[in-house]
Amino acid sequence: MKKSVEVWHLCRAARNLMAHDYEIDYAEITEHFSTLHELAPVLYQVAGRFMEYCRQALSIQPSGNDFTDDFKNIAGI
Repeated sequence: MKKSVEVWHLCRAARNLMAHDYEIDYAEITEHFSTLHELAPVLYQVAGRFMEYCRQALSIQPSGNDFTDDFKNIAGI
């Protein structure tokens, strides 16, 4: 449980930096995108678990299947 909380906080911090920081130092921009690239598998897994939770617990799912199969393959669900 502790590791998943730490990963969540790391992903959240990376997202917040991207959404709210308008950096002009290209080395820092590069480092940030490299970090996001490294986090991509975790982000997809979290999104996949959230999608599965919505389907099972809330009976909510995408209205169309345009990208559902591709997303499930990437997210591992």
